Amino acid sequence: MFSFGLSGETVLWAPIIRAAGRHLQSVSVSMVDRASRQSYSFSLPSESFAEADEYENDHAYILDNMANCSSLKSVSLKYLPHLLGNYDSPPSDGFVRALRDVLEREQVTWPALQRLHLQLPDREGQEPFVTAELGNDLARALLNRKRYPHFKRLIVRIVHESWHEDSPRWLPTASVKITPWDRAVIVRRWKTALSAFEGIAGITLDVDLWWAQRRS
Repeated sequence: MFSFGLSGETVLWAPIIRAAGRHLQSVSVSMVDRASRQSYSFSLPSESFAEADEYENDHAYILDNMANCSSLKSVSLKYLPHLLGNYDSPPSDGFVRALRDVLEREQVTWPALQRLHLQLPDREGQEPFVTAELGNDLARALLNRKRYPHFKRLIVRIVHESWHEDSPRWLPTASVKITPWDRAVIVRRWKTALSAFEGIAGITLDVDLWWAQRRS
């Protein structure tokens, strides 16, 4: 299994993921919104990002490289949006759209896929940035048994974020500040957005806050 951590530098590892090709069966990747290339704490030649910059976003670039790994059975994608911005700024849906597009390609991307794990942000006072329409798009792609005959589990772990005016930025909410009622409300609205995965024989939709299982 390859695992790439909480860094926007994932774009630099994308060619290595691609080179692994059919040998790779499990991968965990952080998907970070594109930032200014000058924002990195180390010096990199501009050509290091030249290929990625030809894509709509870094998510599309990384997923395009992952599409070469046709033996993947388990895919874990951790979406980390921009933390800076305004109180009313939602996460971009560019990541989910890029995922939908790669799953809908004419040539099936990951025909052996059994499990998709998504880590997604939920911002206080906002509706899920994954709309029911996008949820339906993902379901239409993944639940097509002719294309993904082995798929059986969608795991979604929600990272609740609160606005910190003094920073100002969005930061993960401390678990002790989320009541059981809050947790139930957050999970319910995300299940609503992904309801197309529910009630399907052989398919499990598992939605919870990212820290929940560690505390139970």
